[in-house]
Amino acid sequence: MSRSKLFRTSAGRILLAAAYAIALAAFYWKYVPLVPAFQAVLLPVLLAAAVLAALDARRGLLAFIFVFPLINNLPYFFGIAEPIPFAPTALVLFLFFFGGRLVAGLNRGNAPRIAEPVLRPLGLAAALVAVSAAVTIWRYADFFPLGSGRVLEWAVNAHGVTSGGAFMSVLFCGFNYLTAFAFFFMFLRADRSRAFLVKALTALGAGALLSCAFGFYQFAGHLTLGNNPLSIVNEIVNATFKDALAFGCFLSMIIPLSLGSALSFRGLRRAGAVVLAAASGVLILAAGSKSAFFGGLAGLVCFIGLAAATALRRRREGTSHRANLPPARFRVLLLVGILAAAGAGVLAVRIGVLRSFLSTRTIERLPTTKYQLNQRINTLWRLAGDCLAAYPATGVGVGSYIIESSNFAARDGDSLTDLPDSAENYFLQVAAELGLPGLAVFIWFVWEIFIKGRKAWRASLPRSPDRWLLAGAISGLVSYAFNTLAHSYIGSFEIKYTFWLFVAAVFTLGVRNAPGEAGTESLASRPERGRRTAAAIAVVLFGAVFLWISTHALSLARTTERFPIPREAGLGKVEKTADGQEFRWTREYGGLTVRIDSPVLAVPIHATHPDIGSRPVTIRISLAPDIFHRGRTLKELTLSSPEWREVVLDLPAGEVGHRRVLFFEIGRTWNPSKTTGAPDSRNLGIAVGPVRFR
Repeated sequence: MSRSKLFRTSAGRILLAAAYAIALAAFYWKYVPLVPAFQAVLLPVLLAAAVLAALDARRGLLAFIFVFPLINNLPYFFGIAEPIPFAPTALVLFLFFFGGRLVAGLNRGNAPRIAEPVLRPLGLAAALVAVSAAVTIWRYADFFPLGSGRVLEWAVNAHGVTSGGAFMSVLFCGFNYLTAFAFFFMFLRADRSRAFLVKALTALGAGALLSCAFGFYQFAGHLTLGNNPLSIVNEIVNATFKDALAFGCFLSMIIPLSLGSALSFRGLRRAGAVVLAAASGVLILAAGSKSAFFGGLAGLVCFIGLAAATALRRRREGTSHRANLPPARFRVLLLVGILAAAGAGVLAVRIGVLRSFLSTRTIERLPTTKYQLNQRINTLWRLAGDCLAAYPATGVGVGSYIIESSNFAARDGDSLTDLPDSAENYFLQVAAELGLPGLAVFIWFVWEIFIKGRKAWRASLPRSPDRWLLAGAISGLVSYAFNTLAHSYIGSFEIKYTFWLFVAAVFTLGVRNAPGEAGTESLASRPERGRRTAAAIAVVLFGAVFLWISTHALSLARTTERFPIPREAGLGKVEKTADGQEFRWTREYGGLTVRIDSPVLAVPIHATHPDIGSRPVTIRISLAPDIFHRGRTLKELTLSSPEWREVVLDLPAGEVGHRRVLFFEIGRTWNPSKTTGAPDSRNLGIAVGPVRFR
């Protein structure tokens, strides 16, 4: 039985759901902070999303769409923020939602496949991302167990990032692509009716209104509440988003969609859309994002252009102008409201109420646009180009740009003050990490989205209110396109879900306007099987080439030779004793590189376990040719007191003149915070002083 047929059986689905549950539990334990107060708020939301998704696909989707704009800043309320590593909350929400859908699929029959051309490049992109992420994680593990004998927290770049940080970067970046693709696909399979789309956009609008309400509360003098440290320093509003830049991007997309909704919907939905458009227009100035500001302007220009095109088409076809607009009373009230809001804003600025607001955020930042653009071109974009030029066939691997960029900078004699979050350009990010094949596939699906939007717009009827909704969704996508020129939002999952919801809106309205173009069908035809075979061969070739590169030019051994990367593992920063002696703490292991100057060396060690008298600490010391291999055991000893002890090691004479790794393996560690309540949450092994040769 083939793998695809296995997962169509009940036993196969149960096996898949069980495997997913185990993986999700491991992910949650590793990357979600287990702070009790935080968990008390987060877990009920996650479980509710999973249960709703398991009971009904549509209700689960609506719940997810309502919640994902609201949950991203939740960790900040509990002191969980950078530099503490943790999974983005929107990602965790989606993983639970997806788990609910897996459970729902245990007793489901085979559903027809969706025949949309965009799914071909999306499927290929997902396969490339998955293969690249798998090989990249294995590379940072030094191909354990085939390559190295163990997986340690060794440094993997010139900036000092360790393998654990690299694993997290690869995992989160891979999920950033894959979960967004999955969300789009699940939306299309759930329901492509206008009624469901209206409910989905209403859920998004309701979540956005609540987010804006909290944004206004922050702006009113509570900026530190639910905000991340960087946004607090820059005095910008993040509302309920990961950061202020993500909030600004979201608003720039919401503004044209709200305008289209106001002209398409009726009743409370119309009123809510008007309020949301106004609130978004104000708060985009508080978000401090220049790219969002220009993206919002681009979206507005696009919306006005599409509205003008609609008017020209009506005139050309002799269609009544009033037949396609809301009632005259609404148009007059909307115009009066906009003029009143503008007048109130001018007056507020004039009397000084908003003067400090406008002078310290987005407006004042606009003159620095050219400077910051030059900075990106000369650093982040150039480094992305270096990654692509060095490995054009595969890139450096998903999630590896932020790891490898510091190595390329060190090669050129530059130093990055801070580790970059991304290439700050979506397509350069893809090119740097997936090479030319990945870039080509991503351009392919963007082109398919453009073609679908153009066909949907041309097929839409001037009389249909959906035309305004379609104009809003298309204009929102234009806003996002402008944002991606200066940002990638690779860590802002809420932005990726918003983008694909807009794409789903265009595709749903496109089906309604051109029902003969797309729908569902079986893709078992001979041409389709041929395309799948070709795609599978392409993915296998990509993976094979990338695996070969990862074991040669991109391997950790070659990287540590070419770049100034410290060859050490499991060691903390340098500290000093009361009398000035330097030392470093290990965890359950610790390894440092030394140059062997004589066959005898001495190293002072020290253990501070509170119960060391009753439970001695065992230590094994070995010498290895590099950090990735276990090496030869030199001595095993036991510490039963907290005094410093000098250990003398006899080395083979043939090792003199070579650089080797002195490796310590400690039998057990202790945690000061958990044991004594001290403000130190590290798991401490032993303290290791400077190595001396005799």
